[in-house]
Amino acid sequence: MIQQSLHYSELSEGEFDVTAGPLAQRWKAVGRGEQAPSPAEEKRLRSSVGYRQVELIPPNRIRFHSSGVAVDLGAIGKGYAVDRAAAVLRSWGIECALINSGGSTFYAIGCPPGQSGWLVHLCDPSAHVESSRSIE
Repeated sequence: MIQQSLHYSELSEGEFDVTAGPLAQRWKAVGRGEQAPSPAEEKRLRSSVGYRQVELIPPNRIRFHSSGVAVDLGAIGKGYAVDRAAAVLRSWGIECALINSGGSTFYAIGCPPGQSGWLVHLCDPSAHVESSRSIE
């Protein structure tokens, strides 16, 4: 799973980064009302993020090239679970479904009858304002 995560990190040029967990967790805490990180703290967190700081050593070892690096498999694990759920639904002949995995990950199969897309409600985490968006 780590090897696949690093592959997607490289393909996306770091847009998906398996090491971004500590930084993401800190900003989630800010969303819950904690104080924003100081410039020094943010710099420290950013220095410990970067998939290129992870080296796989066959057959089953990992080396981190920075002391603060951490691997977070939550995002890829969630994506994998959603992909598998969609595959199961398709194998059962389901042609119309919306998989909602906690509000941050969606997978649409087809459209609702008579509709051009799925209507989902998104919440702005900074303002806690809900809005509707169509996924087509």
